[in-house]
Amino acid sequence: MSPEDVARRHEEMLGYELVDYAEIALPIWQLSIEAVSIAHRRFSPIQEYVLRGLSADLTVEHLYGFLGLEKAAVDGVLGQLTSDRLVRRAIVEVVDSAAEEFQLTEEGVRALEEEGISVPVEDQFQIFFDGIHRLPTPVPADQIALPRDTEAGLLVELPAIPANKPSVSELSVADVQRLLVQQSGGRSEFGKDIISFKRIARYRRLFKRGIGLVFKGLRSKDDLRLKIILGGVRDEDTERKFAEQGGLSRPGFIKAFSDSYLSANLRKHLGAEIATSLLDGSESLVRQRAYSVAKLKLASVERKLAMVTEGELTREEGPSLEHLKKAREDVQHAQESLNQPLVRSAAVYEHGEFLRKALAVAKQSISISSLGLAGTLVDGGFLDGLERRLKAGLSVSVLVNRQVYERDRTHSEFGRPYILMQRLADQFTNLKLNVLGEDRYYHLAVDDTRMLVSNRPFLSNPGRIKTFEQYSGFFVQEEHLIKAYLGRIGRTQ
Repeated sequence: MSPEDVARRHEEMLGYELVDYAEIALPIWQLSIEAVSIAHRRFSPIQEYVLRGLSADLTVEHLYGFLGLEKAAVDGVLGQLTSDRLVRRAIVEVVDSAAEEFQLTEEGVRALEEEGISVPVEDQFQIFFDGIHRLPTPVPADQIALPRDTEAGLLVELPAIPANKPSVSELSVADVQRLLVQQSGGRSEFGKDIISFKRIARYRRLFKRGIGLVFKGLRSKDDLRLKIILGGVRDEDTERKFAEQGGLSRPGFIKAFSDSYLSANLRKHLGAEIATSLLDGSESLVRQRAYSVAKLKLASVERKLAMVTEGELTREEGPSLEHLKKAREDVQHAQESLNQPLVRSAAVYEHGEFLRKALAVAKQSISISSLGLAGTLVDGGFLDGLERRLKAGLSVSVLVNRQVYERDRTHSEFGRPYILMQRLADQFTNLKLNVLGEDRYYHLAVDDTRMLVSNRPFLSNPGRIKTFEQYSGFFVQEEHLIKAYLGRIGRTQ
């Protein structure tokens, strides 16, 4: 499931509106822990030494002192061993009275002989430690991200609070044992019992991938909420813990604008004719939600049909072809409704979707503007697709901010996408790479029939460090409005 699909699925929150989403990096450490452990046989260390004490004819009273444990702990072990039929209660005669003691059963004697003596050894174990919950945690391999992914701006980093790496004192033997048993597939498969930790021998800073959705309260722009989606499932415990630690209030984590600011700049930038053609915001939201629901239902039907084909569901359990036809028709009708108004607001997840589809659906021309060119977006896949369309005769205009272009084009790292784009422009006369002065709003126009204008660059991040930022975007779906806008932009280059 793409990040855009995740955003569509989780876009609703009562009393709030979705203002941004991004792939996120949750802080984790990979730890190499030096520990003392014993080979796991059948018994825990306490159970083994209680059995050995009884085999040496120690009374229950002597056991407490011999093991140095509280009475309640020893009584609990004796109760469990009795339940397992390894020991039995017995009445023994003492002076002028009788007392209750415990004795090994034949099964207990045999089990103790077969288990042998467990000798403590030094071991080294590797675990992941969650930097938000401050607990050992399992992390699937496909969710692991490296520090370079956050440094390149591919992911928004959620900080560990506190930022310090974990110490031995934060580790619980029970928590680590539970995690290692889980990772091994069971207690017998792990085969060891951890007694104590010596030190953390090695730290490696990593991240866990997820999707973060930022919501703003409808009544107050300062009321912000963060949804965290891990593996397609909402993780409310991590959301709550992050909020309690003050993560949302970290300076620069979320850059929000007031609605009045966005509206004022819309009228100034797009012009009066486009602004007055804008569909009412609530109606636009209704149509967007209807399309999202229809699209998600179609994806569900197609997924179940694939399961039928692969034999995971029977034909009776899967949807019928009529269901598939109906789902496709619902998507088509919802999309037609969405494309009907001359101008409408865009949902934040439509930005990435429109960019991804633009090269594929364009028939004659594309005009695209950006703050700059980022190597994470203008990569090999993008350039290969662009070259194929250029060979087919597509006319492409790419515009970047003048100051950013002058700053980055000669940089050893940031200049690479500019060099590659210029090489294509030198090879194909139907590709134009130009500069312009605009640095707040950016456009992507396809065939002069559909255009998205937003406050988010199309081929770069808003800045060097990727953060959440309130999104504002508008689809223009009328040819003369698009041509008028592009003509005005062209005159300000």
